[in-house]
Amino acid sequence: YVLRRLVGEGGMGAVYEAERVEGGFEQRVAIKVIGGFHPGLIERFARERQILADLRHPGIPLLLDGGQTADGLPYLVQEFVDGQPLLDHVAAHAAELDARLDLLIQLAE
Repeated sequence: YVLRRLVGEGGMGAVYEAERVEGGFEQRVAIKVIGGFHPGLIERFARERQILADLRHPGIPLLLDGGQTADGLPYLVQEFVDGQPLLDHVAAHAAELDARLDLLIQLAE
């Protein structure tokens, strides 16, 4: 994988847009890398990776791969979904209450 850009950071780590360049094909992916060796974090990340491996839903990006970096940090690879954060979308479209509720229902489904 070749990291292309940082997409976002959170409490568990960072997500990068990346490209798979080995294995006989190219593929645009999202890679989530754990943010360090904090107590309990590696176990939480392992649980998240297993949950993603078990899920099949059109609204959830498919887990494609996982492993450890050269530094020993766990990572997971998912389908890349191009878009914008939810709050940015709502702010950009100045959605009224009815539109926000409709979006919330779609997300819950």
